[in-house]
Amino acid sequence: MELYKIKRKTFINAHESELAALALNLSGTRLATASDKGTLVRVYDTQTGALQQELRRGADRAVIHSLCFDQLCKYLACSSDKGTVHIFKLSDGSSGGVLGKVGW
Repeated sequence: MELYKIKRKTFINAHESELAALALNLSGTRLATASDKGTLVRVYDTQTGALQQELRRGADRAVIHSLCFDQLCKYLACSSDKGTVHIFKLSDGSSGGVLGKVGW
């Protein structure tokens, strides 16, 4: 990620496998990533590249369709081919949990 205003680059080694989805929050301070395995979602600080949270979507492989932060960056939604949407509560710490899961 390159921060154009301050001419600085931050390299983030997000996952060992290829990325399936990524999302920035509205202020550009957080980056969410999901690998093509679809089991883990990671949230990074874009200024430092530090891992802020690692969130487990599930144990089974899944195709992640999208990631999306809410406007205040308190929640992260993740949709997949399993017919569910996971909503994670975000924190400043290194752990997070599933707030809810909706299936259709």
